[in-house]
Amino acid sequence: MAGLAAALTALVMLPGQNLGDNLTENMGLNPKTLVVQSDGFDVGFTYQKYKIDHKSVCSQYVDDITLKSECTHAALKIFREGCSMDSFGDAPSVQVPRLKAMFCNAAASYKPVTARISSSDGVSSRTKSSPECNLAILSLISGSTPEKVRAKKDACVE
Repeated sequence: MAGLAAALTALVMLPGQNLGDNLTENMGLNPKTLVVQSDGFDVGFTYQKYKIDHKSVCSQYVDDITLKSECTHAALKIFREGCSMDSFGDAPSVQVPRLKAMFCNAAASYKPVTARISSSDGVSSRTKSSPECNLAILSLISGSTPEKVRAKKDACVE
């Protein structure tokens, strides 16, 4: 949780600026991007008006579904941690309940990507849709005969 608090502190407390007096910042009107370390991932997400944009979570891993899956599960962990926090470093007191609610809402509504890779048994839906199989199925439309049923069984791996 210390990592989340530190990241939020760095984000909300800009040098030389007291955000407790800044209405725009307190209301969360400006979109903010946050990157938090969790489970070996740089978990990035954007929020605005104290609502996390679910599409932005782990968007840096868009080209690798396995990494994106692992990152989004780490993000859910961050959201749950944020929900259980009672302070966010040096964040102004007016922002603390809003940040907590933001993380609690995300913890309840965010659905991480789940990708699993497994070995194939060699038979796929593509095998069933071979040209020979398709022709055998089409021939059955005009009427079923034992020969056509046998041809379909031979051509279509099920």
